[in-house]
Parts: sequence; C-alpha cells; structure tokens
Amino acid sequence: MKRNLLLAFVSMLSVSPLFAQEDPVLLRIDGQPITRSEFEYIYNKHNSQNVLDKKTLPEYMELFINYKLKVNEAVQQGLDTTMVFKDELHGYRMQVAQSYLSDEAAEQKEIEQLYAALKDDERNHRIQIQQVLLRLPQNLSKAQVRAAEQRMDSIYKAIQQADGVNFEAMVRRFSDDKKTQIYSPLQLTEDFADVVFATPVGQITAPFSTAHGLHIVKVLDKGALISFEEFKNDFQLRAQRRDGFSYATRQKINHLLNEYKYTPNDVAVEELYSAGSTDKVLFYLDGQPYDGALFRQFAQYHPMQLKKQYRMFVDKSVLDYENSRLETKYPEFAMLMQEYHDGILLFDVSTINVWDKAQEDVAGQAAYFAAHEKNYKWELPRFKGVVVHCADRKTMKLAKKQLRKLPKPLTRQAVESLFNTSGGATVQVEEGLFAVGENPYVDHAIFKVAPKTSLPDYPFTYVYGDKRKGPDDFRQVKGLVVADYQDYLEQVWVKDLRSKSKVEINQEVLKTVNKY
Repeated sequence: MKRNLLLAFVSMLSVSPLFAQEDPVLLRIDGQPITRSEFEYIYNKHNSQNVLDKKTLPEYMELFINYKLKVNEAVQQGLDTTMVFKDELHGYRMQVAQSYLSDEAAEQKEIEQLYAALKDDERNHRIQIQQVLLRLPQNLSKAQVRAAEQRMDSIYKAIQQADGVNFEAMVRRFSDDKKTQIYSPLQLTEDFADVVFATPVGQITAPFSTAHGLHIVKVLDKGALISFEEFKNDFQLRAQRRDGFSYATRQKINHLLNEYKYTPNDVAVEELYSAGSTDKVLFYLDGQPYDGALFRQFAQYHPMQLKKQYRMFVDKSVLDYENSRLETKYPEFAMLMQEYHDGILLFDVSTINVWDKAQEDVAGQAAYFAAHEKNYKWELPRFKGVVVHCADRKTMKLAKKQLRKLPKPLTRQAVESLFNTSGGATVQVEEGLFAVGENPYVDHAIFKVAPKTSLPDYPFTYVYGDKRKGPDDFRQVKGLVVADYQDYLEQVWVKDLRSKSKVEINQEVLKTVNKY
C-alpha cells in the first residue's frame, strides 16, 4: 500500500506532457542538474490530482527537494544495484513500453468498422442449438469412421421417419453433448457455422462432419448481435493466433519498417530459404545490418517453419530496435521511467530509514511517548481497573476489602486467584481500559450514564480502579504513537539530509515555471 502511494506521488502517470524546446536547469542538488520540465511535470500532476491539497510553487519545491534528497540517499546506499530493484523497474518498463510498440488507435478503428458491418449479417448473432454429436478421436481407422457415419445416418433416418419425434430425447440417448447450447458465432468453426446459420429456426440438419466429429443439429433460436467487447476480444485473439502479434502490434511493425527504411537483401534471403542458412546481410534497418549470424541466434530460441521464422526475425528486430530507442525518441517516456526509478528507490529507502524503524523500535516509541505524553490526553476520561461479578453479597463485600490490598495495576488472573480457590468459580472478572459505552457496569458505577445491570449467576458486581485522563503506557495508544514517531523520524532524517547536501535553486528559472 505504501509503495503504491509513493509511486502515485512520484510518478503522477501521464504519457503526454508538454515539453519546451528549451529546458533550462531549475536546480542542482550536490551538483546534479534537474530541469524545469521534470519539476513541472510532477508539480502540475500533484495539483491536478490533489484538488483539496494544492501546493504553491515554493511549498512544492520544498517537497520536491526532500524527495530528490531521499532518492540520492538510496543511490548512495546502493539500493539501485539490487536484482529486486532491477527486476521491478524492468517489469514497469515492459508494461509502459507496450503502448509505444503497438498502434491501438488503428486497431480500435478497424474493429469498430468491422463491427458496424456485422449488424445486418445473421451469422453474427447468437444461436441456440441442440445436437446429436458423435465425437471422433483422431486415431480412428477408416472402418471405424465409416461405422460411425452409418450409425449417424441411422439416427437421422429415425428422426425423419418418426413423425413428431422428440429431438431432445434423441440427444439424451445418443449425443456426446447433451446440453442445450448458446453460441456466439465467434465460438464456432467456419464449417459448423456455415451449416447451422443456413438452417431455419425449428429445423434439423442432415448429418455433417467437422473436426469435432459428426453432427445432427436442431436450431432452436437465433438471437441478439454479439456485444462489441465480445467481438473485440475475439478479433484480438484471432489476430494473435494468425500472426503471432496483435493487430495493433502488426500495424505498428508495418509503420516502423517504413520509418526505419527496412531494406531486404533478396539474394541473401533466397540463399537462406534454399540452403537453410547464410552469413550474408539479410536486411538493413535504419542503416544497420542484420546478418545470418544474428538470425541463427534468434532461430535457436524460436523453432518454426523457416519462412515464418525469418518473418518473425524481421518483426522482432524492428520492435527491439524501437524499444531500445524509446527513451531518446519520446521525452515523456524517459520522464516516466525516471519517475518509476525514483519512486521505487524512494519507497525502499523510506522503508529502511522510517517505516520499519518506527514499527520495530519499541524503546524509541516509549521514549517518544514519554516526551510527548500530553499530546495523547483523551477528550473524555477512561476507566482503568477491574469489574468483579460475584456469586453472592458476602463475596462482593470481601472483594471491596481485599482488592485494595492488591498491587496495581490489577489483573484478572490476580483477582480470580484470590477468590476462586476451592475449585468453584465464585467470581468472574473483566479487566481493561474502558471508555464510555464500552462496558455497561463501568458506565453505571463510574460514568453514571447507564442503569444497573447484572449477570444471572453473578448478581453482585463491584467495579474497582481509577479514572484516567490519558494513557499511562504508550502501548495503550500504540497506533497513534507509531504514526507520530514515524513523522518524527522523517523530520530528523530530512534535516540530516539537508545538512549534508548542497541545494542550488535558479530563482530566475523558477519564475518561468508554467509561464513560458
């Protein structure tokens, strides 16, 4: 949760910020330059996403400097060299890069156009069927297939000859698929769809075969057009199966091949196809050669038919080349990755220096509470003590006398051991720190806000202890103490970082933020 909040603060994700052609240095921290655009990007995002907590320029500059100091501290500690950090950053980069390595707008337009053309075509509506299905395993002999076909012909003749035959009964008796099914046309193979969509509602088909087996189908209903999302999902799945890439990625590949002036060497490609290998340059991409040696390395990990393998090699090469240039080609991508980089480090270094320390340093929590005890006073007093439920009046009188002799704070075990000595339970005890409304016996005896009540088997109750204006132990308010101690550690840490670092702000550039 903390990591997500930090990344939300640092990343402020967006893929389309405006960058000025001239990007002056706004500040330097220990000599490291930070440009105006980097600061603006985060500052503007913070104020747009935190309407109730907008910061002025000077206020946010202080927060920004603190954040950069912490990131620098993380680098000094080597947190950016761990495999955990590198793997996480790589995972983020892969996710972000996907939108740059595909043309999703072109895909969306193509899908919308195709879907619009479907509306008047019955074949793109859902269909409800029952069927007699005989599944045919792939290893059947011709004689076995012929026997299955003869059996299906006999079933069909019985259906035709029996006037008013109950088709559902035939399904239950003979079919390997006994359920009534509702299919989207996108779920059907083309050969199956050709038959069933040509069959009127209420009619039964003659036997026909598909890769799934032998069928006799009764069409029960033809319903509504499939949804756009269903069509889109199927479109994307079929493109992936057909091409190895989504339609959006294929469109991007075609654009990049043109952009980077993909130039194949036809002689080398023919040699590759005929001999199975070549040492020649197969093609040029942005002027760079890709030869047979590179193809052999690729082929080791992508076994498939040779021509398809070469096509995949070209496609993968252009995508890899584009991927390697994203930071230089798209300033917003570089900015985003820098923010991810800093956000992960900020989380890790804050965990070490503040969060884990605040949670684990019990002595520090106690010392902080002792120094700030007045901050934890309660608005209303609370009662600390015991509620003793007694079986008889004599025991209650004895409790009033004896409890004063026990050392405080009283515990349930101590009170019970004093009275429950003969094997029987003459008292039941509640121990705790009670606010108004938390215990009816305390509410009646101490706070005077509730009527008298009692337990059926223990009708006499004695309440003994003290009212408290505030906690006498930090563990009674540990959640608040840990949160405040965490803030304290943060302040001490930032003060130390500030004292060790040199921060230089170019005030003239600061005046131009969001004004050029």
